[in-house]
Amino acid sequence: MTKLTLGQRLRVDGGKESFLENAVANALLGREYRALFLLPKESEI
Repeated sequence: MTKLTLGQRLRVDGGKESFLENAVANALLGREYRALFLLPKESEI
C-alpha cells in the first residue's frame, strides 16, 4: 500500500473548534462576509 500525504497533519481542539499551533489553517475556518444589500430610501432616489 502506498502512503499518500496531502499536507501537514492537523491537530484539532474540539472545544474551541480550531486547529492547534496552525494559524494558517485557523484563518481558513472563517471568512469576512460582504455587507448586506440595502434598498435605498425613496428620498435617496
